[in-house]
Amino acid sequence: MSRQRKTMNLNGRFEGLVGLLTGVEKEAEGLVRRVVERAEEAREKILDRDLLIREAKKNWEDLATRFQATDLFERARETARQTKDQVLSVLSIPSQDEVVRLSRKIATLEQRVNRLTRKAA
Repeated sequence: MSRQRKTMNLNGRFEGLVGLLTGVEKEAEGLVRRVVERAEEAREKILDRDLLIREAKKNWEDLATRFQATDLFERARETARQTKDQVLSVLSIPSQDEVVRLSRKIATLEQRVNRLTRKAA
C-alpha cells in the first residue's frame, strides 16, 4: 500500500474516531444534565417533605392545644382518673395520694415514738 493511501486510511479512521468521541461526549453531557435535573428534583422533594413535616407538626400541636382547652378534655381526664382509682381499688393497690398520706402518718408516728423514747430515757 502506498504512503498516500495509508495516510488517507489513517485520516479516515481518525475522523471516525473523532466522530465517535464527539457522539460519546454529547451522550455524556446529556447524562450529566439528566443526573443534575434528577438531583435538583430530589432536593426539591426533600425540601417539600421537610416543609410538610413542619406544617403537620405545627398543626398537630395547635390541635392538641385547642383540644386541651376544651371542657371535653377536662371531663375525659377526670373520667380517666376516676377509672384508674377504681381499678387500683379493686386490685387493692394504693393510689399515689394514699401512699403520700400514709408516709406522712408514718413520719408523724416516728416523731412521737422518738419523743416518747427520749422522755422515757
